[in-house]
Amino acid sequence: MLIRKPAEIKSSEITDQKVYLNRRLFMRGAILAGSVTATGLLYRKLNPPPAVVEERPKIAGLVKPPTDEAIRGGFKVSEPLTSLEDITNYNNCYEFSTEKRSLATEARG
Repeated sequence: MLIRKPAEIKSSEITDQKVYLNRRLFMRGAILAGSVTATGLLYRKLNPPPAVVEERPKIAGLVKPPTDEAIRGGFKVSEPLTSLEDITNYNNCYEFSTEKRSLATEARG
């Protein structure tokens, strides 16, 4: 078999123009289909369908009204009340200092 030099082969002999244009058309269609699919998937991810709330019958006697004794007793604990200074100065913000109480003084002045 005789192999010719690349300069001797015409481009029209390598690939027919009709096949070349069909390949380009196929590539355009594949890119379009891919972008449509990606857009659809992205839209579904960003805008999920709303959750369906299923109505179910209420269970009778599940929540009972409080008794008179519970209303009189209320909710009580044996711990002392927290002081106003502790409530207004304690925080978990370490932007200005690593001490929990110093942020209030930093913010005031």
